[in-house]
Amino acid sequence: MGHPEAPVDFTVQELGDLATFLRGVRWRAGAIPYARLSKLTSWSASALKRATSGRMLPPWDLVRRFLAACRADQISVDHAFTLHERAAKELELRAQRSRKASVVPRPELVRDKADLSGALRDAYAAAGRPPVRTVAGYSGGWVLPHSTAHNIITARALPTGIDQCIAFLDACKIPFHQLHLWFAAWHKAMNEPFAEPRQYAFSRENVYVSVAMYKAWAAARAIEEAAQPFAA
Repeated sequence: MGHPEAPVDFTVQELGDLATFLRGVRWRAGAIPYARLSKLTSWSASALKRATSGRMLPPWDLVRRFLAACRADQISVDHAFTLHERAAKELELRAQRSRKASVVPRPELVRDKADLSGALRDAYAAAGRPPVRTVAGYSGGWVLPHSTAHNIITARALPTGIDQCIAFLDACKIPFHQLHLWFAAWHKAMNEPFAEPRQYAFSRENVYVSVAMYKAWAAARAIEEAAQPFAA
């Protein structure tokens, strides 16, 4: 008779839930030995044991083969997939939090394009350096393509217009009450006239809000600039 399994590690609740479920599937199948499961799944016995430990996220292929070897039904497979997705998301959130930089972006200090590039990269770092596909996907990939988002993050380029700038800022979770500082920084660095954002191109509700805030800010600035000659 083999040694009893160590208790499931619930340091990360979602990993523990997945491991517990896999152990239950195995026991309901007659407590198939891991050596036997290894032959049925083409995964090593040690990898299968780690998958049911709660200490790591196993590849979905391992989980899928594990369930098939235990003759799990489709409901069990679907539930395992949900648990696996939850665990993956929780691990990504934890990794993102650990990557967050202590630096605070200061758009109000932007003087030129180099400063703007640095401030945008600081905003990206403060957001936890999310995957480039996440940043690009925030606008549906239309306004801010993957390649452009990567170039902004690596200081190879700046947003090509206010549309991309707004999409990038929202992907970096810039609070609404700070957006006016970024709008001012953009126009100061780029030295360009106010542009009308292509609101139809965005796919996220909070980006629509940011676009509306930019329009209101730009209108107020235009009124201020028009009034300056009379004030003089």
